[in-house]
Amino acid sequence: MDWRTWLYEQATATGVLEELGGRVYQTLDHAPVDRPFMVIRLEETSRNVGRFQTATFWIHDNPGSYLVIDALHAELRALIEGQVSEEGAIAVEWQGEGPDLSDDARGTVVRSATYRLVGRDS
Repeated sequence: MDWRTWLYEQATATGVLEELGGRVYQTLDHAPVDRPFMVIRLEETSRNVGRFQTATFWIHDNPGSYLVIDALHAELRALIEGQVSEEGAIAVEWQGEGPDLSDDARGTVVRSATYRLVGRDS
């Protein structure tokens, strides 16, 4: 299971997150002009009984309010949390959200949400 591709496709191919348009990044070396935008980060895989990975979604918006960020995180959670019917995958488990932050380098307000990606050993 390629979690990175699956998560990116979920965030971009559905109408649920259409407000983000194509502004979903896996790496970010610049400050996008169009807002809001999302950055998806994956951490190393660990193995116990199965295969686990952590994904963190950072949603950025213009300063002034976190309402759009709140709504987008809620929509993302409703979209990806639960059982996954892809080969090699089992489920996506919501782990929690981070605090309200500001990103001075990008001129945004931002909040993260973390998910545990549960898969099967191949």
